[in-house]
Amino acid sequence: MKSSNNSNWQQRLQELEAEVNQSSGQTSTPNNGQNNNAESTPGNYTSYTIPEELKAMTNPTRYQPFLDRTLVWFKALPQVGKIAVVVVGAFVTFSVLRSVLQLVAAIASLAILGILLYLGYKFLVATQVTDE
Repeated sequence: MKSSNNSNWQQRLQELEAEVNQSSGQTSTPNNGQNNNAESTPGNYTSYTIPEELKAMTNPTRYQPFLDRTLVWFKALPQVGKIAVVVVGAFVTFSVLRSVLQLVAAIASLAILGILLYLGYKFLVATQVTDE
C-alpha cells in the first residue's frame, strides 16, 4: 500500500513538473521514477524564470529617481542640517523599533496568559465537572 501511494505521489509530481516546465517554455523528459543524478531529483530546479511583474516590483531602478533627489537634497543641507537629519532619523528609527518590540512582547504576554488560563480551566473547572 505504501509503495503504490509513493508511486502515485511520484507520478503526480512528475506531471506537475511537466506542467511547470511546459508553462515556462522548457521541454520535460520524464524519468519514470528513476533518479539518475542529483539534478533530476524533485525540487532541484536549476533554471527558473522570474515573472516580469515580480521583476518590476523588486527592481531597484524603480526607486532610483527618489533616491537621487533625496541624496541631492541631503548634500545641499548645511553641516548642522545634516546632523539634525541624522539625529531625527535615528530617533524615529529607534522609536519604531521600540514600538515593534513592545508589540511583540505584548503578543507573547497574551499568549502566555492564554495558556495559563486554559490550563487553569482544564485542571480546576474540568476536574470539578467530572467529579460530580
